[in-house]
Amino acid sequence: MDINNIQLRIIERRAQRSQRPINQQHPIWNSFNDDHYHMFQELLENPLTFNPADHPNVLHHTNVVLTPAIGDDLPENQDVIQTTDVPEYYLRCANFTVPAIGDILNLYELSHSYDIDWINHVRGQLNDLANVPLITIIYAGFTHRSTPNMRLVHDISHRSASRFRNFYEVANNPQWQVYQVLNLTNITEDMSLVEAGYIEDILIKSCGPTALNSANGGFYIDWHPNQDLLNLWTTVAEQINYSQFFVLNRLSYQREQVIIQHFNDQANFIRQQSTQRVINAPTPNNILVNTAIRQGTPQNVLNNQTVSVMVGKDITQRAFAIAAHTFWEDASVSPHFLQEIYQLLYSNAPNTQERHFTYPTFVDLFSLSPQQQFLISMPYLCRYIKVTKPIIIITLSHQVFSMFDIDLFKTAWKSRDVRSRFLEQTTSPNNFTRFGDFIRTGYPTTAFEETYREYIGEVSIVMYGPDDTDLALMIPMRHPGSLRHDPALAHYKAEEIFLVACCSNVLDMIVRRRLHNGEVRPNEHGALLQWLQDIRNEYNRIVTDNDLHRRLNNIKNMLQTRESTILALRIADARTRNNLNEQRIVQRQYGPQTSRSEPLRFLGEINGTIRANQLQQLRAIYQDRQARGRVNRIVPCPLQIENPVEAVYRTWFMNARPGTIIYRVANATGNNPMTNLTEEERDEYLRRRSMGRYGASANRQVNEIQRTDNILRILMDPTQWNDQVPDSGFKIAHCMFCDHRFFKFHNVPHICPELDDTPMNAQSDGLNYTLVFYAHDALELLSDDDVDLMEVEEFDAATEINNAANRVVHYEAGSLGVVYCIGRTDTTQDFVRMMAVDKEIIYNTEGRIDLVERDDEFVIQTQQTRNALINYFSTPNLRQYPLCETRCGVNDLNDRCNYYSIRIPARSGSSRNRRPILRNEQHKHGLLRRQARCTFGEYLTEFNRLPMSVQRFLWFAYCRRLLTYDPRDWQVDPVMYRPN
Repeated sequence: MDINNIQLRIIERRAQRSQRPINQQHPIWNSFNDDHYHMFQELLENPLTFNPADHPNVLHHTNVVLTPAIGDDLPENQDVIQTTDVPEYYLRCANFTVPAIGDILNLYELSHSYDIDWINHVRGQLNDLANVPLITIIYAGFTHRSTPNMRLVHDISHRSASRFRNFYEVANNPQWQVYQVLNLTNITEDMSLVEAGYIEDILIKSCGPTALNSANGGFYIDWHPNQDLLNLWTTVAEQINYSQFFVLNRLSYQREQVIIQHFNDQANFIRQQSTQRVINAPTPNNILVNTAIRQGTPQNVLNNQTVSVMVGKDITQRAFAIAAHTFWEDASVSPHFLQEIYQLLYSNAPNTQERHFTYPTFVDLFSLSPQQQFLISMPYLCRYIKVTKPIIIITLSHQVFSMFDIDLFKTAWKSRDVRSRFLEQTTSPNNFTRFGDFIRTGYPTTAFEETYREYIGEVSIVMYGPDDTDLALMIPMRHPGSLRHDPALAHYKAEEIFLVACCSNVLDMIVRRRLHNGEVRPNEHGALLQWLQDIRNEYNRIVTDNDLHRRLNNIKNMLQTRESTILALRIADARTRNNLNEQRIVQRQYGPQTSRSEPLRFLGEINGTIRANQLQQLRAIYQDRQARGRVNRIVPCPLQIENPVEAVYRTWFMNARPGTIIYRVANATGNNPMTNLTEEERDEYLRRRSMGRYGASANRQVNEIQRTDNILRILMDPTQWNDQVPDSGFKIAHCMFCDHRFFKFHNVPHICPELDDTPMNAQSDGLNYTLVFYAHDALELLSDDDVDLMEVEEFDAATEINNAANRVVHYEAGSLGVVYCIGRTDTTQDFVRMMAVDKEIIYNTEGRIDLVERDDEFVIQTQQTRNALINYFSTPNLRQYPLCETRCGVNDLNDRCNYYSIRIPARSGSSRNRRPILRNEQHKHGLLRRQARCTFGEYLTEFNRLPMSVQRFLWFAYCRRLLTYDPRDWQVDPVMYRPN
């Protein structure tokens, strides 16, 4: 037995997979004795003929043969083993005859052809084993705080895409025998997870390419750049003078105190809302808050200017529980990998003895919670970045990249005054709903569903706040957590991260040198933009000249090709498994990634002024982003149109249907595979692709589709509208987290994918309601396919109004939009004109600036208010008095809610002599529903001064004969107004 040769063969196999180099002098080899090396030698020669019983000194059979069905517990005859913190290593073995394993491999190739390399390795060795009675398939591993048997049950019971799990299913639940590896030395509770991973990987590499292990061993990502990459970095480091010493300082005391105040304020808000159960989030403790402060206080400061900040997405559950370690001290997988990368760059750069090593300043989007609380985290992250004012922002998450990419930190703010007070930390929201008063999260969700691979390593200029001088350089980096998702791509992704880290150091050194030479970050927008563009141009020149950019593009292209190939094979394999199992495949559904509100829609009417203004704004945004090196995804274009400046884009944009989502129309233009299909062909198209009603949520989707179809027909059919529309109208619910819209009924919960499929039933859960009286109120649920299938007729509302008798005001054709109707009956004309009047109300109210702020639909969303309005207009003695606006009268502006309503002077005819407005009127205020006083505003004395939602409801009630008095005739003599 040649121990040196055994070690060299294992070291060579590790080098082939770009793992950390361990030579023969590494102390990890001292963990094995001669018996272990005898076992390694047999495994290296031919693992398929390996017999664990021949190695009793190092392998202990655990006295259990596991054949559990999915989800079953361990058999009762297993050895009772106490779990410890000491790692335990094991081999799982299953025996097959040569013909049996051949049949299994044939089935495995049909259903998992992307794993063809492993299949060929096994088949290649089977060719020489025709006369062997049994062959052994092996899986090697280790477990921490568990037992080998418990780990096996876990791997069998939990569905995954690992090679072991796939083989287990194809082989029809084979009998696995578990052998614990004995007599390993230096295995203690104190050994590092890196060393523990080395031992597991040595076991895996000794089993060779026929093992069922698809990934390398170890808890951490075991990757190391090859010598070519290290030489490339050495050349780059010399070119940028990486070893140059700079005196780094801390931020000023005043700015550090602002950072401390910022994190304490955010933590207090989360604690308050979590205690009141307004949000479902774990409460951050003081240790975590102090850690976030320590982590987020910049150390890489030159001339009181923060050089760079790395922005991640969320802290891990482990880091949240421990709370004492910053990102750069954390022992979790992703932080550990980045720590190794940046330390590797430092140690492989020449002459770094004098240079002080520092990590980039780090902050998470969800810095004080392992769960997404987007509406909270976005404004707080914006405030943090405005305090630190970094020149470079490194984004470590697809979601964080997209937020900067679409300029969300600039466009999401509403009120300037409230925004300024929040960002300057002179005030803070005291409840969750207050964020909605000054944060607008209605940006296009499709930006978060698109890949950002092509922008990784590319430097651009982004906005991190609402002010013109809130500009910084951004360089995106892939999150290391993705390396563990797919072992087949881990090598490519790790190399990509290494190269982006090199790029970030290049950009960092450019900025440091400029600040060291006396340059100052300009305070004027034009000068700052030009300064950042100069830095960006210098960066592009350097990475292009030294081959760094080419290597990065090559690895991105290789990764894209590899991902596309594997994805295509996996899709084909899924269809094959579908046919083999004779059941529909449940595919993963990729819903919106974030908690968003309104997507970008076409405003105004076709070729109208509002539409032209919207186009002008989008073009201005496009040109500004082009100047900063941003992509033009924020301005959606069809495939045939390259950019929104072209004349053909204006023609397309100005003629799109009002209210439709721009991204969807752009994606669908010239790209609809179901255009010329019959209804049966469309159904077959969806069925074969497991889409739509045949998708993962088939029952819910089918029911919702059918329900939507039925309600749309009711809304467009004159007879059904009179008989089946509720007196309060239908209701559309909009989920504020996943942006889904649907017709809401009391027994129809919404299963939100953004909240781990949590059922949502009410507005308190995050649903926003909109009342629907006519089909044009549900335009977002009425697709072009619905219009074709239902044979819907469209009528121009302006034409119908103009053709009505005794009309004084005439409208330009197309100015009011269209209304929808199905079928031709005797009542069709009246039904169409009734809807046209509703469009006229909308048209006359939308342009009224003085009515916009009080057009709140919740005014009529309660049954009590609707009944009171009908009673008021039905009673002559009451409707001679004016109505009055009421708002929240809380003195504290920070606590004042957005309550708005109108008050009715009396509740019955006998009360006609009562004062129009009672002084003790109150409303239910805030999340705690406490009572608070109201303040009274304008008296309303005519129909067209009422809020739009009230006008529309009164007209609806009149058309439904709930009200006999035509509310359009209502006008109160001001003499009847009696002051309070």
